[in-house]
Amino acid sequence: RRIDFLDLCKALASRFSRKYLSVLLARLVQKKRVDRFQRGVFFVPSATGKSEYLIGLGLSKGRGAYIGFASALYFHHWIDEKPFTVFVVNNAVSRSMKMGLFEYRLVNLGEKAQGVVNVDGVDVSSPAKTVFDAFLHPEYCGGVQKVLSAFSHADLSKDGWRELLYYLEELGSNCLKQRVGFAAEKLFGS
Repeated sequence: RRIDFLDLCKALASRFSRKYLSVLLARLVQKKRVDRFQRGVFFVPSATGKSEYLIGLGLSKGRGAYIGFASALYFHHWIDEKPFTVFVVNNAVSRSMKMGLFEYRLVNLGEKAQGVVNVDGVDVSSPAKTVFDAFLHPEYCGGVQKVLSAFSHADLSKDGWRELLYYLEELGSNCLKQRVGFAAEKLFGS
């Protein structure tokens, strides 16, 4: 949950001074109860354990963003180890920043930033788009071996396979098509 310091001061002006609220928030940040997002903006971690994803999406400022790459592989339970880099795919900006334990990496994919599903309030790449993105940039997923291992755990439905074929035809290069086709043949026999 996002907290804007100025809004907080306005809402509680009759009960607390601005200085008191500033000190209170600073102490909450120090005790790791609240994360400082940027100057004057704070974030209260959710109890669901998905707060790092919500922070990452907040950094993109509504630019059609979604959680992708290694973060999506973990989100879909295709890899076991939780990455300490939260990858946020968007169509406008690429940058990286460290906040607390996590590094937040915004990756601009331009027109390829599509294929989003909302799971428990978090925008994440669909299973088929996760596979496409992982083969497109395996370096953001821990390398080709990690991508192949995750792909073997990706239980795509018939519609999921159609969606993957759509992304390959519309957005993929010939090299990417060959890479995914070779992996699918070796892993699934078709």
